[in-house]
Amino acid sequence: MSLTRINVGVVSLVAAAACFVCPVEAKAFVDPYVSSSQGFICGVEFIPPSLDPQWGIYGGVYADLYSSVNCGGSFLGSFVFCSEQGDSSICNTSYRYREAALMSLWEGLVAVDVGHQMSAIRHTSGGKGTSVNFGAAGF
Repeated sequence: MSLTRINVGVVSLVAAAACFVCPVEAKAFVDPYVSSSQGFICGVEFIPPSLDPQWGIYGGVYADLYSSVNCGGSFLGSFVFCSEQGDSSICNTSYRYREAALMSLWEGLVAVDVGHQMSAIRHTSGGKGTSVNFGAAGF
């Protein structure tokens, strides 16, 4: 599937049959330190702010990525998505989600985990997530 990326202000939209969640605070420039990892989501967790305030005022989402379905194959990495005011030690400070966007991201990750669909996660070093292309073959 070919994806068309359209930049509108600070939010990137993707025109395709896949869902794309982008944080509200995303920068409008291309970050040379962002790369993409493609695989299958496994072990999605929502971390509420009451459990650990480092994740931001609305909490955060944590997901593991594997090369095969059902947490099989090679482990490709763990990825963290934080909400507004998340701590820079664990969060990508250029990509912090508002509450509704974080919940949409979590729901989307759970859906592709259960549905065994390949996804691509854009991230910086250290697993600090920026965005997800659900059920697609890459960016």
